[in-house]
Amino acid sequence: MKNLLAIFLLSLGCLCRGEVFRVSELADALGDGIERMTLKGPDGEEILFVKESAILTEADVENAWATEGFGGEISVRLTEAGGKKLKASTEKMRHGQDRLALVIDGKLFSAPIVQAALGSNFSISGSRDMDFPALQSLADRIAGRPKDDQEAAPERPDNPSLPYTEEEYRELKVFRERIGIHYIDTLPLEDDLKKQLRQGITPEKVAEIFGKPTHRSERAGNDPFYWIYDLAPERLPENPKREMIPSGIKVDFSEGKLSMWSYTYSNSSRKHRLIGREAATLKIVLPEIDLSKDDVNFITFLEAIEIPTPEQNLTTRDFQELLSLADALPVVTSQHPEKPSIDGDCDFIELLSNHFPEVATLRKQSQDGRVSCDALSKVLGPYLSGEKALPIKTQKGNEE
Repeated sequence: MKNLLAIFLLSLGCLCRGEVFRVSELADALGDGIERMTLKGPDGEEILFVKESAILTEADVENAWATEGFGGEISVRLTEAGGKKLKASTEKMRHGQDRLALVIDGKLFSAPIVQAALGSNFSISGSRDMDFPALQSLADRIAGRPKDDQEAAPERPDNPSLPYTEEEYRELKVFRERIGIHYIDTLPLEDDLKKQLRQGITPEKVAEIFGKPTHRSERAGNDPFYWIYDLAPERLPENPKREMIPSGIKVDFSEGKLSMWSYTYSNSSRKHRLIGREAATLKIVLPEIDLSKDDVNFITFLEAIEIPTPEQNLTTRDFQELLSLADALPVVTSQHPEKPSIDGDCDFIELLSNHFPEVATLRKQSQDGRVSCDALSKVLGPYLSGEKALPIKTQKGNEE
């Protein structure tokens, strides 16, 4: 569901003194309100010009917490106002070309290319020289938690992993495409793309070559527009140094015809499967949906989910996957000024109500049978961040 969450990855280095957290835009040259900064990477240094005005600061952060990923990462949830500011800024940027600047402690840590409009949630991936306690400490500072209130960071668990087998990948691909998530299996060479993506061909012809895109910007009457084809996370190269590498294709259209194409880049590494991961037991039927479209109705998607037995007990993995759906709600809320709500009688809300007393209360207090997405996001946030323990139950129904 990461496409719905509009998550972008930013690489971190070591800390120094200065401002805690700032996201700004890059500029083309020095000038008033522009500062010259150095971005250090494994292949050397890059000189960039960063606007002193901030899109976001730590004041726009509602919560931040360290999670396990490649080298560890920090998940950040913005306030409603912060999500709107980030969305407004990234919507007008040239996707696949323009970059943001992430400044931590007064130092430029990353300048990622913006691939799509961003919302209230994103992740900051850790560098190899930052251990989990260091990431947790940084998350506490970004979230504005006083040092005296910070609990000891948990020990980092050992999560051995292996690459997906071809059979496992194909099963995952079938599942994704059934719910509208599409990736390409391989990244074509430049010479092949020059032959296939000739200027002037139609979107239909591009779809014949590569299938449905991962992201698309066009809506009714929208021109120009673009499609992005991301390489499947399981097919990315191994990237231990977290370098910026080609990870997809961006195809631009003007007047309904292909005008240009380019590679997209990220610092992601190949996704592996964890060994010994807990099995999922949740019986859930997800509706078919095209998640590549910018105007997809995620609330309708949640309301159409079928859960035959909402009262069933859930494993930790079940809760994590269930909450990953709810984790998109801040994005939905920030993109709809009319304060969206979800049907309180749908299977998704009924299942949440059976396990989270806060959701049951929201359901009971609903005046029109609908639950506010904003309120739902707020009560589930502490479970997503780990501030509250998941309500795991034993087979007898007692809490562990």
